[in-house]
Amino acid sequence: MLKDEHLRLIDCHTHLDQYSDSDIKDVIKRSKIKGVQSIVSAGVNLSSSQKNQSLALEYPNYVWAGVGIHPMEIDSKTDKHQLDGVRKLAGNKETVCISEIGLDYESSSANKSLQKEIFSQQIQIACEVNKPIVFHNRGASTDPIEILNRESNGKIDIVAHYFQGTINYTYMCLNNGFYISLAKTLLRMPELQDLVKTEIPLENIVLETDSYPQPFKKKRSSWTEPWEIEKVATKIADLKGIDVKEVEHITNRNASKIFGLD
Repeated sequence: MLKDEHLRLIDCHTHLDQYSDSDIKDVIKRSKIKGVQSIVSAGVNLSSSQKNQSLALEYPNYVWAGVGIHPMEIDSKTDKHQLDGVRKLAGNKETVCISEIGLDYESSSANKSLQKEIFSQQIQIACEVNKPIVFHNRGASTDPIEILNRESNGKIDIVAHYFQGTINYTYMCLNNGFYISLAKTLLRMPELQDLVKTEIPLENIVLETDSYPQPFKKKRSSWTEPWEIEKVATKIADLKGIDVKEVEHITNRNASKIFGLD
């Protein structure tokens, strides 16, 4: 690939809504210059999901909305009103997935039973509107897979977000027909690199950056943005010993199928 050429890739998971309005414009501008084809921006609560819907309308056929309630946003006040709001947004044509939902067993997270209940209800919403799920799993072992299988029964596509799983977890995801979403962690995790090299077929891979504001980094230029997705694609090509254009073609085809993109 020549230096002045760019891959036309789809970033399947970002949090554009969390940037300031002026920053969003610059992030999208840089993404377009670098050849990013489409961006999916995931919601973490009802207001975040509403903002993503607005962004999808403001940047039609470029930004697409994910809607949902993130497990770390769940508390005892998470009620029917919020779930009904997600359900309403989920039916819009600009919404391409229910995201970001899942389970998070960090000590600061909500009660596990409550998380599972809200997760299950959002899976049911996804099935109602026939849209895929991009799910979060931190410290929850196989619980998300078990709930996803029980509630979705294979009716919809499922994507494992920001994948860093063990080999056994990888096999569980693949055997259940899940897609694996790879981010910049692939650039620095030897164990994940080994899995991608030998165990995860390209036909099961999509790409993401999980871009969001990162003020903990000293330089603004160090923040991860969608344009960096090219780095992930290039690493996959290197690991598998194939042309990066093949990675572009197959991962775009996967993403287009999952999210219903043209």
